[in-house]
Order: sequence, then C-alpha cells, then structure tokens
Amino acid sequence: MSVVSPGLRSPTYKSCRDTSIGKRFQGTSLDLLRRRKRTVEGAEQRLYEDLKWAGLDWDEGPGVGGKYKPYNQSSRKELYDYYAKHLLGSGYAYRCFCPSSQQQGSIAEPTEIGAKIGGCPSDCKSLSETEVSELMHSKRPFVIRFRSQQNPIVWNDLVYGAIKMKADSGSKMFNSIADTILMKSDGSPTYHLANVVDDHDMKITHVIRGTEWMSSTALHVALYEAFRWNPPTFAHVSLLTDEGHNKLSKRNFDVDVASLVSKFGLLPEALVNYLVLLGWSNPTKMDVKTVEELVDIFDLKFTKGDTVVTMEKLFFLQKQHARRRIMAAATNADQTNQLDLLVDYLQRPAKVSAWDPTTRDEILGGRDVRLYLQSILLIDSGTYETPRRYLDENNYFFKRAKPRNARPENGSTETMKGGQENFDPRDAHISDDGETLTFMASTAKPISLRDLELTYPAEVKQMVEEIVKNDKVKETLSLWHDPAKSLPDNARDLHDIIAGAATTCQNILHGLLIRYVARVRDEAGLTSEGETSEMKKTPEYKTMAVDFHKYLRSLLSGRSKAGPSTFRVMAVLGYEESRRRIEEQMEALS
Repeated sequence: MSVVSPGLRSPTYKSCRDTSIGKRFQGTSLDLLRRRKRTVEGAEQRLYEDLKWAGLDWDEGPGVGGKYKPYNQSSRKELYDYYAKHLLGSGYAYRCFCPSSQQQGSIAEPTEIGAKIGGCPSDCKSLSETEVSELMHSKRPFVIRFRSQQNPIVWNDLVYGAIKMKADSGSKMFNSIADTILMKSDGSPTYHLANVVDDHDMKITHVIRGTEWMSSTALHVALYEAFRWNPPTFAHVSLLTDEGHNKLSKRNFDVDVASLVSKFGLLPEALVNYLVLLGWSNPTKMDVKTVEELVDIFDLKFTKGDTVVTMEKLFFLQKQHARRRIMAAATNADQTNQLDLLVDYLQRPAKVSAWDPTTRDEILGGRDVRLYLQSILLIDSGTYETPRRYLDENNYFFKRAKPRNARPENGSTETMKGGQENFDPRDAHISDDGETLTFMASTAKPISLRDLELTYPAEVKQMVEEIVKNDKVKETLSLWHDPAKSLPDNARDLHDIIAGAATTCQNILHGLLIRYVARVRDEAGLTSEGETSEMKKTPEYKTMAVDFHKYLRSLLSGRSKAGPSTFRVMAVLGYEESRRRIEEQMEALS
C-alpha cells in the first residue's frame, strides 16, 4: 500500500516556490477547494486544517482575508456570469440547448474536456440569434460551451518546455477542447471557466499541477487568449502512482492527512519533506530537510514521467525528523515541546493508564506517563518510524519479561492487559487496532547464557550481581521514587540526569572489568601489568564488556539484540524495577 496526500503536494510545492521569492501561495487553497468540494463533505475545512498542520500558511485567502476576496465559488457567481457573457459576445462561446448537455455538465470530471464528454450533438453553435432568443424565451435550459478558434495553442511549460499544438478543425487538439462546457444549466461555472477567471482575477503567476491536467492546459491557454489575458506560467509535475503504476486518487485511497496522522503518527515536517521530494530534482545530496531548508534551495526543476510512491522513503524521513526533534529537546531546555507530538502519538497505544496501581507505582514512581515516555524517546532517538513500530521495539518498558522457565507452551497466544501478567517481549507486536499489545508465544528455545554465546559467562554473571548490590549504583539509579529528589521540568535536564546516571554506572563497571580482565589474563599466563588505559585496549576487556551488556540487556528486556545503552535503560526503569527484573531472570536461570 502507498501512503501520500495528493491534495497536499501542490500547495507544498507552491509554498516552497513562493516563499523562496518572498511571497505566499495565495489562491492555492481555492484551487484545491474547487476540485474537492464537489463530492467530499467537509473537504473545505479539512483542507485548511491539513495545510495548517503541515505548517503551510497563506497571507491571502479564507480565514485571512485580503484584496482578492471572496474566495468561495458560490460567492463569485456574478464574476463568472460577467465573463461568460463576455465570451458569448466575442464569439468564443455559444449556448447549447441539447437535453443531453444538462447531464454532461453535472457529471463531468474537472480534467474532462471537449469531445471526451460528448460535445454538442446538435450543432447548436450554428443557431441564429433569432433561434437562440426564441429558445431562451421559452425557458429552454442551456449550457454555455466554448467555441474554439482555429489558431495554434502555444505555452511554455517549466517541465516540458515549449509546447505548440495545432487547433484546426481536423486536429485532435481541436476536438479535445472545442465545445467544452463552461457554464452549467444551473448557472454555475465548470472548473475550467472558474479556474481561468479566478487565477486571472487573483493575479496568479504560476500554476503547478499534475500531468493529468496537461490536456486541460490547452483549453485554459485558449481561454486566456479568448479573454486577451496573459496566461500564468505552467509547470506540470509527475503523476503520482502506486507500485502497480495506478494513479493515486483522493477517492480511491485513504490518503487524507488526518488518516495518515492517525494511522502512522506522521510528523508534519517529515510529510512535507517527503512530498517536496516526489518528482523534484533535489540539487543537494541531503534529502532530510526542514521546510526552511527546502525553501532556501527550492527551484522548479521537476522530473518528467510518473513518480511511484512507496512507504520506505517516507518512513526513512520520519525517522530522521523524529531524531532531530529528540536531539533538539535533549540539548535545549526551551525545546522540550519538540517531544509533545511524539509523546501524544505514543501515549494512547502504550496504554500505560491501564496498568494496575502497583505496577504503575513500581515502574513510574513519581513520574507521570508523559515524563516516562519522554525518557524513552531520549534514550532511543533513532528508531521512531510509527508509534506501533516504536512501541514494538521498546515494549520491555511497558511490560515485564516472562521468566524464562515460565514460558507458554504450544505456541499459545496471550493478550496482556493492565500489566498484571508477564509476557515474553521478544515475540511482541502491536495489534492492527493500535489499542492492544498482543504477544505471540514462540516455540523457539528461550534465551539462556548458552544462547547468548558469551565468551565469559561466569565473569559477566558475577559482575551483574556486583552491579546490582553496589550501593553507589543503587543511589545513582534511584531517580524516580525518592521524594527528596525533584523531577526535571524540561527534556534537557531529564536527558542529562539519565546520561549522568548511566555514566556513573559505566565508571563502576569499568573498575569491575579491569579487575575481572586482570584475573582472566593472569589465569591465562598473560601479563596484567600496566596502566588502566592499556588494559582497556586488550581484547579480553573489549569482549567482556560486550558480553556484560548483552547479558544485562537480556535480563532487563528479555532480548539480546542491540538497543539503547543498558545503563540508560536501567536509569529509565529505576533501580528497584531494574533489580527486580535482573534477580527474577537470574533466579529462573539458576
């Protein structure tokens, strides 16, 4: 499945382009509203909300005002009537009284023009003025159609270059634009007339849209010529398709921004970054950019041909922008709010509020849920793609690992609620509803010291026992349950507290490693003399350090694969919760 918001792509391009030359994309929202309002209830308000969520503002338009109002099509009827009559008077339009025309104007797609929607079956353009007057006097319904003049249609496209199309009566182009309905029988304009009139009236200089509108551009240029107006500059960007090369459609895909945010926990800057890169030739080698950075380098050099939309690039950008947010919060006390959106996305599916009071107190201590989630983000800043994936990756922060001698048999499935039961987090995944953490009990052999393939199993086991019993470690990691210790009020201080505690524990571990490595080297008949700094360079030290963290991680989380620093994990869990997990797992293994 592909995810993208086609309706947001054009205003994203326009915002980058217009902001880069000191303006905003006035008129863009009106252009999209004309296309969406026809069939989607609430599309207008949702469009404004989507643009604001994405950080794309406007200095002219609905909600802001300006000299080009009104902005809704229904409020501009007099303007359309005036210009429709102008075309009738100049001979570039005619009234069509054919009964079939009434339905054509109502059901036609905005991109459908001319012969594609039937044309005039009775040659109404040949009616005399007297015949037209009689039909109007009898109140016969009519539409107003465009009467193409047989002149070449020429425009310069920023993507495809100079385009010249013949418009004689036998050409394909003539048949594609001639007889297009401009005004429906109810007096409302079709997209084509409204588009040209509005863009001219609002002094639009650039029109950026998909290649599916290329055929309509010939008609629009012909209309500009009929009005004797200078047309704007056109740029037709690549058509967005799914991996099967089918056009992405707002009607056929659940691709509105609200759905994407709800389902994938998207960050505004990640989606905007992604949309700008679709079909655009980035002049730099770095794709991860903020809106401001995109504005600085943006140009109108788009690629030709269809653009296939896939998930991978979006989630890559999501991960990078999430990391940027987290690092900003970790290094600047005034940037704690950078974590707010990520915490919002994680809080509901994490279901910490459903824990039983005892478990909640044991793990959280004096912290609230948001501070706990902030802590997790600060120590694992590089894996956020979606809330579900992130919680899956870090599920051991929310449930305790099942002791290895109490593993379910026969591949049974357990759905854990409220933290009242244990589970094996190595087999966890988030259910499709995003609400329940479901754990599939595997029939695979539980992790043991042998499974971890440790070079120094006895030594690391003894070191873990010493770490747990160390008074300095206990004091350092007792961060959340001591009433005498105030909780940090910003993410930078929270980060520094966790990092400081981890550093203290690492220094204690270093002393243990020196002692145990010296013992191993002595038993092997190797010299252990020399400075401590030299001891750190020995292969025994490096291997034993890796073994220690691998073993400690498995005790804390029930998994052996790499993750955040083990001492930072202990700092987030707190001393008592860490001790409880370590002792339970070690007892199960003994």
